[in-house]
Amino acid sequence: MITVFIVDDSSLMHKALKKILDPEPDIDIVGTATNGREALEKIPGLKPRVVITDLLMPVMDGFELVKELMQSHPVPILVVSAVVTPDITRGETFRILEMGAMDILPKPGMGTEEDNLIWKRQLINKIKVLSGVMPITRRSASGRSFQAPAPLKTPPVIPDASVQEIVCIGASTGGPIALKEIFSSLPGSFAYPVCCAMHIYEGFTEELISWLRSYAHLKIVKARNHHPPEPGYIYFPEDNTHLTFDGGGRFILTPSISTDLHKPSVDLLFQTAARAFGPRLTAVLLTGMGRDGAQGLLEVKNAGGRTMAQNEASCVVFGMPKEAIQLGAAQHVLSISQIISQLLLLG
Repeated sequence: MITVFIVDDSSLMHKALKKILDPEPDIDIVGTATNGREALEKIPGLKPRVVITDLLMPVMDGFELVKELMQSHPVPILVVSAVVTPDITRGETFRILEMGAMDILPKPGMGTEEDNLIWKRQLINKIKVLSGVMPITRRSASGRSFQAPAPLKTPPVIPDASVQEIVCIGASTGGPIALKEIFSSLPGSFAYPVCCAMHIYEGFTEELISWLRSYAHLKIVKARNHHPPEPGYIYFPEDNTHLTFDGGGRFILTPSISTDLHKPSVDLLFQTAARAFGPRLTAVLLTGMGRDGAQGLLEVKNAGGRTMAQNEASCVVFGMPKEAIQLGAAQHVLSISQIISQLLLLG
């Protein structure tokens, strides 16, 4: 049974979440609170497997609650808030992830019945995934860059590093923190362009880029259609597009559609990069739920490129890397610090 604790000052939200979760046979709401202080008093005794919290609340808000929980009672935290929208948060979304929350979900707006159904499925899926995640101790939000360790004493050999031309990275749940660690460790002199497909809600790409820029030494920009990637830059796609390449290695921003499961698609990034760059490509698959990127990583390997997958111990969610490993797509299974070391050896 997945035990859930809900923290929200809205009685309507309590009722809405109860209506959604009560029919689920493997989910049980074991407690509720209307603010962070009340939650801190109840959670240690109830020991829920997942905490759902709003951000703006009286007495103690969600930011302080996450900070306190990750110090005293680490537990997977899902932020469900109307504040989680790019026009309101202005960077706060990713600060709450730095503090230890594992995932975010904007509260539903006045959408269609289909939109509401999709939101309910997302909520239930996130709860089920996070219930199996080991709590992570509080992450620093001090703004200090992650310090990459020295190269492994016996590093996995990545052959023909001299012919590398591009690095592609895919991520989902837990990805922002992993990307922050990688980008804060790559020097401004890193010799290869870096292209990223990070599953993200519509409207949040600019906020993600802005937040990552405060840590990165390379320039972070949105890719431009029909332009080639250049060294010194980290590229993300525009909202509602997939980042892909044409046969000549130039960016093609392919519009996504409402039925696409993953936006942007890691598989599409890896697959088109494999065809364009072949052995000149290094592909890295990071933490995330689902299987997006696994098939693409296999195509990179088959095209002669180098492939890495994040290991279970350093992932927030081991879904995507696990699928790639099971396919035989990952030549190297590494911790996030080991991935950083290998990228530093390239550049």
